[in-house]
Amino acid sequence: MNRYVVDGIVADLRAGKTIGLMGITRMATRNTFDAVADAIPDYELSRVYRANGYEQIDHAAGGSLRLLATSTSKIPSLGLTTLVIADWHHLDIALVENLVDTIRRVGGIDVVRL
Repeated sequence: MNRYVVDGIVADLRAGKTIGLMGITRMATRNTFDAVADAIPDYELSRVYRANGYEQIDHAAGGSLRLLATSTSKIPSLGLTTLVIADWHHLDIALVENLVDTIRRVGGIDVVRL
C-alpha cells in the first residue's frame, strides 16, 4: 500500500474528519486499517476498536476511521467526510459507480479510490 495514503488518512484524522474505509476483500481493508493504526502515536489515539465486524479508530482530535462493508446502504447517513475504497479495482464497477453517485447526491463526501 502507498504510504501517502496512510499519511493522508492520518492527516484527515488529525483534522477531525470522519473517514469510512471499505474494500471487497476484508484482508486489504484490514491491512489499510492496521497500517493507519500503526502510524498514529499512542498519545494521539482516543480508542482503537478491533472487534470483528466493528473496527474503528478514534483520534484525540475528534476524527474517526471506520471499516465498512461494501453491502452497507447507510453510508450517506454515517456523517462521513471521506470514503476510502481500498481495493476498488476488485469491486463490481457498477456497484462502485452507484455508490459514488449516491454519495455525491448527498454531498460533502470525498471519495478516494486506492
